[in-house]
Amino acid sequence: MQIELAKTVAARPATAFSILANVVDWPEIISSIRSIEVLTPGPIQTGTRLREDRIMFGAEVTQEVEIATIERPHRLRLLVDHPDLHASRSASSRSIHERTAPLRITSPPFASTWLGRRRA
Repeated sequence: MQIELAKTVAARPATAFSILANVVDWPEIISSIRSIEVLTPGPIQTGTRLREDRIMFGAEVTQEVEIATIERPHRLRLLVDHPDLHASRSASSRSIHERTAPLRITSPPFASTWLGRRRA
């Protein structure tokens, strides 16, 4: 099973991506995220690790997230590590127009996870 969310926003793709890639502000823009702690010193880049407190399926969970890929201003790929869910999430912002940004977030669970095994 793959979860996919898509929305076109009235912003330039680079502007939309900069908001999305500013991980410290996620609790202000993503209602399910309660807090973010950056675990890796230095700038946000590939390899940066975060601790995320969020509401998932109605329960509060803490999970570690690693930035696997960051291709400014188009793609951010995260690896999520949680005892019940090891997954990747990708966010992209690509557009042929400079005034709108189609944001797409996909989350395919790995087959080795509880959810992946249920769907396999």
